[in-house]
Amino acid sequence: MNQIDYFWRVTMLGDEGTGKTSLFKRYTIGNTFTGPGIVDTGTRYLKLSNNQTVKLTLVSHPTINQPNFEEIIQNSIKDSVGFILVYDITNPDSLRRCSTFWSPIVRKHASYLNAPLFLLASKTDLLASNVQLRTGSLQLNTIPLKISAKESTEKEVNLLFEYVTSVIHLLMQNDQITPKTSYMDSLPSRAVPSVTLKEEEEEEDLSVNHKFEIGDLQLDGSDEEHTPSHLLELPIHHTLDIDSPDSPHLQ
Repeated sequence: MNQIDYFWRVTMLGDEGTGKTSLFKRYTIGNTFTGPGIVDTGTRYLKLSNNQTVKLTLVSHPTINQPNFEEIIQNSIKDSVGFILVYDITNPDSLRRCSTFWSPIVRKHASYLNAPLFLLASKTDLLASNVQLRTGSLQLNTIPLKISAKESTEKEVNLLFEYVTSVIHLLMQNDQITPKTSYMDSLPSRAVPSVTLKEEEEEEDLSVNHKFEIGDLQLDGSDEEHTPSHLLELPIHHTLDIDSPDSPHLQ
């Protein structure tokens, strides 16, 4: 593979049993649905519409009862430029905890201002509730998505993460995702990126006011029609279906 232009980390968070591990495996390993399991980190390479290449590191975060949970989650969140909060549409409590537990953790430990948050309704093969997803998304100021890790095709799974990457790329292009000053101060001088800094504010909302325009399609995170079947028609870029050699990791 040629030059890697971007190294991005996206972290998936959610209660145990919400389907995030199955979805993670479907995207990073290409497995069919096989039931419970633990996979921490996987990598895919995506091609942007301008032919630049993204190395996307996807992290499916461990469950809360695992050893060193606090330390692990802080390290995962710290370097991420996007977050996917996953809930089970058959379990309202998992949606509630996205608001009361997972979202506050992201806002506390994230290193980047305006890093996009996505609210992903999982297990949609069992039940579909656009109203529930839309309401939850508005409350959390996130971008709504939905999928079934069990029933969705490989193409649909790829498109979901391609859309997530599209939003990150759009925000990066507009200089809206910026590192907090405290994060920049913690980096060795050789690793400090050339970006515009914004002073950290204690109550700063790390989620962006989600209103984007891509081509003729406006995305504001509030329209009931903005479900993945609609959003994911955007041909922004594509996952590279090849075996890629190891590339240098950012330190």
